[in-house]
Amino acid sequence: MAKQKKLAYMLPIILIVVSVLLFAFFTGSAKQSSNEKISVVTSLFPLYEFAKEVGGDKVDATLLLPPGAEAHTFEPKLSDIQKINHADVFVYIGAGMEPWMQDILDGVDAKNLTVVDSSKYVKLLPAAKIAPYEWSGVYTLKKGTYIYNFDASDEEAMNLGVISYSGNNYEKATAEFSQLLETVQSISAGQEINVDKDSSYTLQLNPNGTKFTITIANDGDYLFYTQHNPEEMNMQLIDGNNTVLTADIKEELDIHGANDPHIWTDFENDQKIVNALAETLSEKDPANKGYYMKNAQEYNGKLAAIDDKFKAGLKTCKTRTFINGGHKAFEYFNKRYNLTEIAVYGIIPDSEPSPRKIEEIYSAAKANNVKYVFVERLVNPKIGEVIATEIGGQVLTLNAGHNLQKDQIEKGVTLISLMEENLQNLKIGLECE
Repeated sequence: MAKQKKLAYMLPIILIVVSVLLFAFFTGSAKQSSNEKISVVTSLFPLYEFAKEVGGDKVDATLLLPPGAEAHTFEPKLSDIQKINHADVFVYIGAGMEPWMQDILDGVDAKNLTVVDSSKYVKLLPAAKIAPYEWSGVYTLKKGTYIYNFDASDEEAMNLGVISYSGNNYEKATAEFSQLLETVQSISAGQEINVDKDSSYTLQLNPNGTKFTITIANDGDYLFYTQHNPEEMNMQLIDGNNTVLTADIKEELDIHGANDPHIWTDFENDQKIVNALAETLSEKDPANKGYYMKNAQEYNGKLAAIDDKFKAGLKTCKTRTFINGGHKAFEYFNKRYNLTEIAVYGIIPDSEPSPRKIEEIYSAAKANNVKYVFVERLVNPKIGEVIATEIGGQVLTLNAGHNLQKDQIEKGVTLISLMEENLQNLKIGLECE
């Protein structure tokens, strides 16, 4: 009898708890069937614009980066994790663009959050596309025969480029090396390599170690480009006195598995991301799928139109090489419009360029008759301004659009308007008709 009374007493409480849980479940899972907007948080400005354009009045979009923050070096706060925890959709670039992203994702515990990695929807440019080598160095060699020795390795082959190098124009030499990749000679294990002109080779390697004979036709400096860092396979260049030669190292890169994350600088990539976002919002809010798809189609029309403007505006230019006083953020853009970028910094502006690097940029600017140097608003323009002064040139602005500064936000700057400004400056800097 006591048990029955206790059960009768607890039944209303149980019903209340169940009702609350059911209410939470159904209101949470069918959240977008009400008038409540979908909450979308994005990492970078281009994604923020995409979310606003596709979502329209049915989406509440938030940009994670504060005005003026540099995307690569941004440090998230606890409040940023809370923003994402309360969101329905979180969109980021991926491919290493936001090195701080993993810390945020590790701290997020929202069960109904949909995370969109934009890099999954486009074809990424590998770091090897930016630099098709991992190491380069200059050897001063006398006419004669040398041994190129490789220790045991899991690699079956390795690409090698050898260029006669005079002066300090490393950028120009690298451009010439890239052209050599179109005519690569295959060299069997132990075969002789005759260097009497600039050449590119694929060296076939034995698993237990390989020795090649390199014959140098003339005294001089020779720039070697190797697909792998010499330390990985203990590559050694040895002269006739059995002395291991030391190179003046020009570049050492870590390109294993690395990709260029600046995917939004190609408007075709943008359209793919916009379509993916429209699909994501439609899954959250099926009743308004037609609305999101229509908005995506209209905005993609704007992206296609600005793409056409760039193709027409950059079709006929006196030069297709430009100096970027910022970081190397335009490779997708350059590939689309057949341009060559010489950048002060690498993919991430995380270190000061060496004096040698600056001297090489001077040489490249003079060799290509460059009259303008481009700088970014979010990267310190000082070095770009110094280069412009040294070559007697002028400074123009070129923004990749990762983020905006406060004054740009107040003026209502959009990704489209930012790119239109870029086009006008490029037409001036490249001397386009």
